[in-house]
Amino acid sequence: KGGVGTTTLAVNAAISLAFTTIYRVSLLDLAVEFGNAPMLLDLRPERTLADLADTRIEDMDDEFFGTFVAQHASGVRLVSGADLPERAELVTVAAAQHAIDRLRAMSDYVVIDTAATFSQLTLAAIDAADAICLVTSAHLASMKATLDCLETLEKLGYPKGRILLIVNRITGHGLDNEQVSRFFGRPPSLVVPYSAPFDQAADQGKPLVISSPQNAGATTMRDLAAKIAVAAPVGR
Repeated sequence: KGGVGTTTLAVNAAISLAFTTIYRVSLLDLAVEFGNAPMLLDLRPERTLADLADTRIEDMDDEFFGTFVAQHASGVRLVSGADLPERAELVTVAAAQHAIDRLRAMSDYVVIDTAATFSQLTLAAIDAADAICLVTSAHLASMKATLDCLETLEKLGYPKGRILLIVNRITGHGLDNEQVSRFFGRPPSLVVPYSAPFDQAADQGKPLVISSPQNAGATTMRDLAAKIAVAAPVGR
């Protein structure tokens, strides 16, 4: 479900992975209509995947692809889908798959942020994924959508053991952890505590793991990065 903080978690987890100094990390923003990853990182990519609409992808060399990559001070590389909602339809599955392949070649981890839909772009990301972080809030509407998503992933044959169920407490209230576990029939892989500084960090373009590394939310982001590393070990 949209609005549960997926982009915030994707950005902070990517930086946390990069901060280990072990991993080369890239972030691909495939929430093409309203992607916010560049804003959260205070980056302005020179080009987006929408600019590939009139380009023969097979003719793209490394130097040209490099013009689509924005480098963050943390070391995270960012590639964005589109810069305007009306250009979202220009982003093709072939362009997304090509970006995934290119970023994989230069990275240990490629974190992909998708829209809350089973679009062709999202399905391409799922098909390439070694692990999925499925983000929900502790509110019934979000949890119902997440349960439907889990059932869809099961129909697609995606292994349950490679799905991390993340409960992001985006407000100071909601169902408690025991109620959430009963709803899903399993405990969450991780619960992100409510932390107002997440929003403040987003407004400043300085992710929480950088602006307030001792904050409980930032600590949980490092836990998320560790869980990603376990779920999808490098070289598997």
